[in-house]
Amino acid sequence: HLASNMEQLLRLERLGVQDSADRAEICTYISKNLNRMCIIMDGLDEVDLDKCNPFVKEVITGDTMRGVNLIVTSRPSTKVLNLAVSNPFDRRLEVVGFRQEDLEQYVRNILTAEDAADVLSQIASNPQLAGFMRIPLNAANTCML
Repeated sequence: HLASNMEQLLRLERLGVQDSADRAEICTYISKNLNRMCIIMDGLDEVDLDKCNPFVKEVITGDTMRGVNLIVTSRPSTKVLNLAVSNPFDRRLEVVGFRQEDLEQYVRNILTAEDAADVLSQIASNPQLAGFMRIPLNAANTCML
């Protein structure tokens, strides 16, 4: 059951594993080494758990593949919060982004004084840009332009 669901989920044939015996061997290896595996699921808030592959839901809720290291990314949402309450995670990390003073310091450290003043002026006059720049990667990319 686990191996067939895993094979369906991983779609090993798309990875160039055409032989069914090879696919079965990979799935058997994974099932015997769950504690050495890491599954990354990005964008859980975008997944309709009622309509997704049942195996995906079982992995997220811990009903299958117990022992696997699971990393889930999500924007804040009630759905994800409810899932975390009913299926506690070992760790929860939240990326909060720059505070206003952190952003100002970052811009001043990266840009020349003149360019920093111009960027900070633009940020101050545009709330959408200010929100965008709170995300460190966005700020870094914008400052590189």
